[in-house]
Amino acid sequence: MLTNPTRVMARQSIQVVAAEILWEAPASLATGQQFSFSAAGPVGNGSYLTLVPADSPAGHYEAWQWTQDAGDYVWTAPDQPGRWELRYVLGDGSTASSWPLIVH
Repeated sequence: MLTNPTRVMARQSIQVVAAEILWEAPASLATGQQFSFSAAGPVGNGSYLTLVPADSPAGHYEAWQWTQDAGDYVWTAPDQPGRWELRYVLGDGSTASSWPLIVH
């Protein structure tokens, strides 16, 4: 029975590590081409994927989708050629990882 609620009963050290995102995606696509990719990482708490021009500021999103357990996605490439990025964005709005795409 706990008689002193402020007394520490046990301690355990933990190590906090950065989220690891594993990508499988093409490097280049034709405009409007449907493509498959996988992105495995933290799921839930507001994490999502987005496809944006490579020079877009943090927090910018266009096409997007909530992350899911399976991590397999089918999207359509933009109609605008150029350098693009798939971004894995965590619930706090930070970009955990990105994957470069060339759309031609």
